[in-house]
Amino acid sequence: MGKLKQTFALGYGQAMLVTAAWFLAYLVFSVPSGKLIEWVGYKKTMIISLFIMVLARWPLFPRPTRSAFR
Repeated sequence: MGKLKQTFALGYGQAMLVTAAWFLAYLVFSVPSGKLIEWVGYKKTMIISLFIMVLARWPLFPRPTRSAFR
């Protein structure tokens, strides 16, 4: 959390909100992903998850060449 606070100039409360958002997202998505595993199985769920991650990353693909954090 120290590096997060330093990199983005966050206060303690703001950094804790980032941590809380992480755990809240885990809580929200754990039940639907469990149901998906029950419905299609482990292997197909892994393929679906990787495909979703690729789709989510695709619009950000050219960003590392124009990074503001260098």
